[in-house]
Amino acid sequence: MKKMIIDIDSLIIWLHKHSQQMLCAGVILPTLLLFICTVNTYCESMRDTNVSSTLVPAIADKVNVNLNMDDGSHEGSLAVAKSAATTVAPVSLALTLTGIIASDDRVFSQAIITSQGGPRNYNQGEYIEGLSGVFIEKIDINTVRINNNGTSQLMTLLDEDPTPPSKAPEQTKKTRFLSDFIISNPVYENEKLTGVKLYPRGAASRFTRLGFKSGDIALKINNHILSEPEGMKAALNELSTLGSAQFTVLRNSNEKLINASTMDVE
Repeated sequence: MKKMIIDIDSLIIWLHKHSQQMLCAGVILPTLLLFICTVNTYCESMRDTNVSSTLVPAIADKVNVNLNMDDGSHEGSLAVAKSAATTVAPVSLALTLTGIIASDDRVFSQAIITSQGGPRNYNQGEYIEGLSGVFIEKIDINTVRINNNGTSQLMTLLDEDPTPPSKAPEQTKKTRFLSDFIISNPVYENEKLTGVKLYPRGAASRFTRLGFKSGDIALKINNHILSEPEGMKAALNELSTLGSAQFTVLRNSNEKLINASTMDVE
């Protein structure tokens, strides 16, 4: 291998001769490299900016589309819900409220409800047997609120034997008194009151059913002695208010006791 011999003197002369050119190259070359790097960095930045500006509108449009779709679908859902709420009536439940066991603490109150499975006691919050989504929402003294899949329905406790419709009042029978069937006339002998002679008022058959005969002379009515003016007056006044009375009559010179009642005439 051939050795390379460097002439130091010649090298020094060459460097001295070209020192200005080398100085310029030492200044220009770094400046040129810096410029190239700056331009390259600027180009890279512009390219990234263009890409970002291209992607952002696309992403923004997509977000707007998604938001619009969400708003539309939400409004559509609300519209469907509102339509369903206004057009779909709750399904009637085949339930009968037959009793309520009320308590001051509603936790212990129970509703006796008959469904397809028969009668059963339910507490507040308990689901009805055999019915999906149907449960006892609230128990009061006379009412039970049922939640039928989100729709509240009220059940009222009815009496097992409701009051029957009132009948037309029957015509009240007229009360009949003894004076309606008897005519009485005071009897005097030698200007002295001896009694009261009895005659039929109206049909003689009714007078007879009372136990009298035409021409009977009453000597006593209840405790009133008819030979005394005060007793006679009191007795005759009572005939207009009594439906029955005990008479002592003189018939064929014999005294006879008669218990007369208007019930025997009707």
